[in-house]
Order: sequence, then structure tokens, then C-alpha cells
Amino acid sequence: METKEVLTPQEIIDLAQNIINRYSLDYDNAEVELFENDVLAIMVEASNYAIVEVTIDLSDWVLEDKKMVQKIILRAIADEIRKFNADDEFDEIWSIEFGRHNGFRASEFIQMLQEDEADFKERAVRMYKEAINLD
Repeated sequence: METKEVLTPQEIIDLAQNIINRYSLDYDNAEVELFENDVLAIMVEASNYAIVEVTIDLSDWVLEDKKMVQKIILRAIADEIRKFNADDEFDEIWSIEFGRHNGFRASEFIQMLQEDEADFKERAVRMYKEAINLD
């Protein structure tokens, strides 16, 4: 019986970074970090700079199967970006000072967030399909 080696932290980070790159979810602010307690923290970003945080607890998973880890990461990112809501994000961030500081009006900002929402949803569908195809 063959024993497999558990993926190294760097291999897990590289898998996540490859997914981010493949789905164009980095516009200079995406990040991937694996903490010692097997928590993978990922930040992905849409083209208008909306950011979604993804946290994956890997402690309950067998981390020796590269395809399985890839599916876990794909599904976790897809789950979170699919939930992105432009109106909620606007309500959380917008203020007159924010608009002045960033040089845009409320209508421009909500339009940017709506574009990012549509973009995230489209990418989530593609990510779910990829995860299914890894089975």
C-alpha cells in the first residue's frame, strides 16, 4: 500500500494562488496565507477593487490529494464570491467623505460594485464547474 505525502503549506498556498490567477481575482490586493492551525485565509478582488475574504479550515480534511484540496479551495472561494452583494457593500462602505477621498459619486460607486457583483457571480459559476470536473 502506497502512502502519500501531505501537501506542504507552500503547495497549498500555490494551489490557491493559481486559482486566483486563473480566475483573474487579483488586481493588486489579493492575498493567500496559511496559518499554523490549518486555516487558509484568502482575499480575492474584482476588477473594480471589491474585496471578498475567504477563510477555509483545512484541519478536518486529508491534505494529501492535490485535486481534493483544489476542489475545497475552488468551492470555498466560489461560495463566498457568489454571496457578494453590491447594495450591502455600498451600505457598509459609502460616506460622503469616502466619495470625496476616492473621487467618485455615489452613483458611480454603486455601479462599480454592481459590475463586481456580476463578475463575481460569473466566476463562481465557472469555479463550481471546474470543481465538479475534478471528481
